[in-house]
Amino acid sequence: MLAGLTAPTASAAGVEHCSEILPITTSAVCINDDGGYRAHVSVAVDLHGHIGDFNLECDNGQKFGDLGPFKMDGSDYSYIFTVGRQGRCHVTLYVRDAGFSISSPSITR
Repeated sequence: MLAGLTAPTASAAGVEHCSEILPITTSAVCINDDGGYRAHVSVAVDLHGHIGDFNLECDNGQKFGDLGPFKMDGSDYSYIFTVGRQGRCHVTLYVRDAGFSISSPSITR
C-alpha cells in the first residue's frame, strides 16, 4: 500500500455512497465527505492483485489524481482528496491492468 492510501476507520465522518462493480466484479467503489472527498474501494477476490488508481472528477471540470497507481493486494483502500469545496464530484477507480473503470455516485460539498 502506498503512502496516503489507508484503510478506513470506524470514526470516518459522513455516509458512504457506493457503486458495486457488477457484473464485472463484486467489489465496491465509494465516496463520502470526510473533511475532503474520501475515495474508498472494498476489494473482493475479483480485484485482488490488480492495479488501481483513484481520480476525483467534478462537474465544474476539475479532475484530481491521487498518489498514482497502487496494487490492490489488501481488502480496503482509501484516499482523501483535500482540494477544497469543488461542488458535485464523484470518484473513478481505474483498474489500469484490466482496462476498465468504475465510478461512485456523486456527492456535493
